[in-house]
Amino acid sequence: MNPSLSFSIRKHMIILIVVMTVVPLGIILYSAFRQQNYTVHEERLVAERLADEISNDQEVLLSGTEQLLITLSHLPAIRKHDTEETNHLLAELIKQSPQIANILMIDPTGRTWASALPARGTIDVSDRRYFKNAMATGQLSSGEFVIGRVLNKPVLNFGYPIKNAAGHITNIAMVALSLEKYHQLLKMKKMPPRTSLVLTDHRGIILFDATAQQFIGRQDNNRIFQRMTEGPDMGTFEAVGITGIRRYFAYQKVRLSGEEKPYMYVRTGIPVETVAKRIRSELLLHVGVMTTVMIMAIVLAAYISKRGLIDKVVALRNATQRVAQGDLTVRVSEHVSGGELGELGCAFDEMARQLAEDITERQRAEQALRDSERRFADLVKFLPDAMFALDRNGIVIAWNREMEVMSGLSAADIVGRDCREVGRALHGEPREVLANFILSRDEDLLRRYYPSVKFDGDHVFTEDHPMKTGNRWIWAIAGPLFDSSGNVAGAIEVVRDVTDRKMIEEELRRSEIRYRRLFQDSHAVMLLLDSKTGCIVDANPAASSYYGYSINELRGKPISMINTLSPEKIAQELVLARKEGRRHFFFEHRLASGQVHPVEVFSGPIEIDGKPLLFSIVHDITKRREAEEKLQAMNTELEQRVLERTTQLEEANRELESFSYSVSHDLQAPLRHMTAYSRILLDDFQDKLDADAVGYLDRIVQNGAKMESLIDALLQLSRAGRTDMTISTVNLTVLANEMINELRLEDLERTVRVTIAEGLTTRGDPVLLRSVLENVLRNAWKYTRQTDEAIIEVGAEEKNGSTIFFVRDNGIGFDMAYADKIFDAFQRLHTDEDFRGSGIGLATVKRIINRHGGDIWVQAEKGKGTTVYFTIGC
Repeated sequence: MNPSLSFSIRKHMIILIVVMTVVPLGIILYSAFRQQNYTVHEERLVAERLADEISNDQEVLLSGTEQLLITLSHLPAIRKHDTEETNHLLAELIKQSPQIANILMIDPTGRTWASALPARGTIDVSDRRYFKNAMATGQLSSGEFVIGRVLNKPVLNFGYPIKNAAGHITNIAMVALSLEKYHQLLKMKKMPPRTSLVLTDHRGIILFDATAQQFIGRQDNNRIFQRMTEGPDMGTFEAVGITGIRRYFAYQKVRLSGEEKPYMYVRTGIPVETVAKRIRSELLLHVGVMTTVMIMAIVLAAYISKRGLIDKVVALRNATQRVAQGDLTVRVSEHVSGGELGELGCAFDEMARQLAEDITERQRAEQALRDSERRFADLVKFLPDAMFALDRNGIVIAWNREMEVMSGLSAADIVGRDCREVGRALHGEPREVLANFILSRDEDLLRRYYPSVKFDGDHVFTEDHPMKTGNRWIWAIAGPLFDSSGNVAGAIEVVRDVTDRKMIEEELRRSEIRYRRLFQDSHAVMLLLDSKTGCIVDANPAASSYYGYSINELRGKPISMINTLSPEKIAQELVLARKEGRRHFFFEHRLASGQVHPVEVFSGPIEIDGKPLLFSIVHDITKRREAEEKLQAMNTELEQRVLERTTQLEEANRELESFSYSVSHDLQAPLRHMTAYSRILLDDFQDKLDADAVGYLDRIVQNGAKMESLIDALLQLSRAGRTDMTISTVNLTVLANEMINELRLEDLERTVRVTIAEGLTTRGDPVLLRSVLENVLRNAWKYTRQTDEAIIEVGAEEKNGSTIFFVRDNGIGFDMAYADKIFDAFQRLHTDEDFRGSGIGLATVKRIINRHGGDIWVQAEKGKGTTVYFTIGC
């Protein structure tokens, strides 16, 4: 026994009070530790939220600035380089935007030609980072820390390229952003004392420092800046800052779209000492409150334990000692009252009275109980099975519920009758049962009824034998019952129905026969493997014939005898088959002749005699591999032929395009001469010519113009296949708007409702894609001429992860039976009298789309309009 459990109740109560003291103390310390971690985590979150808000504010400012610059790029004064008007416009603009310190307009050589603030002549900014990147990328680009030449104070510059309709950069708009507003923002946040806010550019030069402005323009702490540059886009850490104060820092990287390197790092920091002061004050408060409560609880617990437990237990102990000494008159209920101990005192008094009155009777009852328990124990241990018992005269004295189910006789029908009736119930005839031979010990008679009987000490049992119905099997065991003197007082027999087990055994036997027939007679190579050791357990005749070994030579051998893999690799493959359920393998197997053949193996788990094995079917795939190699060789040869043919076709197409370009170009000169001379004749000699001659000359001029238009279309078709492509981001929304404006100027009398979706951008050649929109939109404009309320829509839709652009109109449409012809050159669905055209436009469009790796198709309905769909694959 543990010595500590033998202490007095008084000592246990003292130990309990000490434990009660230690546990709250531990809770106090644990709570303090958790509070410290929570406070540090909370202050880190404050720093993170400030850094995130500053970053978001900067991104919002930059986004608004970019939209402002986009708007400026469309102003006529800037496009015309009107310096005076632009200066005035920019000056008014920065008055309304306090975050913007200055705006400059710069030509492509890097010379300024306009400024929001007065400047002394032009300034060369071609060496600035924002200018170089804007010219190189054609996108909004960031600069770095610099003392502005006009402002003469630190600013952060950004450059935005302004492009003409052809996509060429004509100006660079520079915006100088002031960071002074973050002083006011930091004050409004009510941050902890001495909270720092530092902004650095991509080189680590400090742009803004809320607590130490003397460091602006200087290099940031190298270790801190390195942690930010090498870390994720946002993070936290603890370090000593450039001012020498240890802080919990949070940072975020701010970058422009299209720039991999951040142009600015936002870092906020809360002093560690500030957090520590808060933790200490909260800890002192918690410790004081918890200590006061703990002392009060200890005093109260000591008083209650003394009055309510120790005194009462002492009284019970003294009374128990007197009872042990034979004094059964002692009573304690008047000294121990109330609660469980009061109930225990009353029970003690009742016990003492019962002991005094019934002790002799109880001794007799205990002896009878022991006799009954022995017989009951002998009976109960057989209860899970059918059971009956006989007295020494062979009369049934017990018949349990399982016996009723098996025999069909209830206990009321059989108890009290001779054991031969049990034989009738089990075997269909009045005969001795197994339990009867425990009483008679007549072994000869026993073996007459039960030839397979066996003895085990005092017990006798039989092998499986059929019941009277012939379709049920039972197993029985019988043993003696003893009285309190150890003499045989009867016998007990347990009968178990083993029919289900016999049926399972028979099914297993038939299954084994079927398996053996399948395994032995199959023409497929079959192996049984031990999945743990990798040894061959069995092989069928087909395997013996294939490998050239006898079945006995294969049995017990490791699979490595035939598998060319290393033992380590074989072990890995067995693990895949056993644990991960892999079923399909490819190996190389070695035959007895030394030949190595490729094989395909299908494997699966199987259990035989309770042992898990792998059942494998092996197929020789030598011929299949040879066929695959031949097929691969044929495919390679076919691919080479296709490549050669493709090269020939590409060369032929280039020659055809060159010929088309040359012919079209050479035809223009004589055609212009013919047309020009015809106009001269009409202008100078019309009064000298008769009406027929004038008519003929008009036809020559008209057909010459038509021929010239056709030649221009052919040249455009040729250029679409010959021009080198310059891939960049193309805003189709802008191009479509420009094209529609041109069409409106050409046809001022028409009213057409045009809808162009915003944000239609893609990657491609700007000039060629403008040609695509020009041809498609001109067709839509032309074929809606006869529609009362003409509608043209330009948009895009997403399908299967791809962007599909479309131009839709409600014009005359066409029959879809001719849809495959409209992209061929010179294929027109309408006459010149109805709609003028060359038949080259859509062929040019298709060639441009094909060069961009895209596709083009149409949907149309006669009289209801046409939709042209196209994709860009760049």
